[in-house]
Parts: sequence; C-alpha cells; structure tokens
Amino acid sequence: MKSILLSFASLLITAPAFAMPSIGDHAVYNTTIIQGSKQTTGTVEQVILSFDQQSGLFGIQSTMNFGGQSMVQTEQKAAQEMITDQMAAAIVANCAAYGGKPEAVTVPAGNFSTCALPTSGKRAGTMWIAAGVAFGVVKADVTQNNGTNTMQTHTELQSFENGK
Repeated sequence: MKSILLSFASLLITAPAFAMPSIGDHAVYNTTIIQGSKQTTGTVEQVILSFDQQSGLFGIQSTMNFGGQSMVQTEQKAAQEMITDQMAAAIVANCAAYGGKPEAVTVPAGNFSTCALPTSGKRAGTMWIAAGVAFGVVKADVTQNNGTNTMQTHTELQSFENGK
C-alpha cells in the first residue's frame, strides 16, 4: 500500500501543471486507486509549506489517507519545474497547441474551464488543467504500468485554497 501511495503522490507532484505557486497553496483530491482486483478510495492533500529563495526550492507536503492508513511525505520541488498561474491560463487558452482538448469539468470543488491534456509513458491518461486553482490539476485519469503491475487512478479536486 505504501508504494501505491508514494506513486500517486509522485504523480501529482510531477504533474505538468502546478498553479500559482505560493506558500499556503492547498488542495484536497478525492482519489480512487485500482490495482488488479483491489480498489482503494481516499484523499490526497497537498500544501506548499515553504520556499527557499536561495535554492529556488518549494517544500511540498502530501498527506495520503487510504483504507484507514495515513502517510505524510514532504518533497522539494524546483521553482522552475512548477508552472505559474499565467502559464496554466496560457495552457487553457491555447489548449490545442499543447495537444489537449478544451473541456468544461465539474468536480466537487466546482465547475472549471480546463484543458484535457493527454499524458504518455509510464503514466498514460488524461489530466485536466485549470487556471486559478492551487496545483492546477482539477481531475486526472491515469494508468501507471511498471512492467509487472498496472495501477489506475481517478482523481477529482475536492477543495482548494490559493496561498498568499
């Protein structure tokens, strides 16, 4: 279970669209993970805790709650690897140029104009990106295959708060 949770947190952190970014950005995702015949439902909460100007690194904490188990992971992410809100807006405005499809999406956090971007490689699927949303991802359907195991995830934004 721990490896599944780490893989999912990594998926969100390495997603092609983080919005803002600002200390205090906070998002909660409802998530279903399917691996073989096992299905687990829970939440993933992400928050930007810090930014080190000298190193250009953001401190991001992910809290995963699945099947009565909770796990907290903190990672460092380079500022240049994170998209600004202006970049997320550009992706939505020029969705086709990025290989995506404009879509109106409704998730528990609300209604959003998004760009549905295909992902490929070991994490193939679709990520729906929106401007003005902490971490930029409002929905994701991804299948991850490491050669021996396949894991499907369905994620929807439950709530978010943009930092200051």
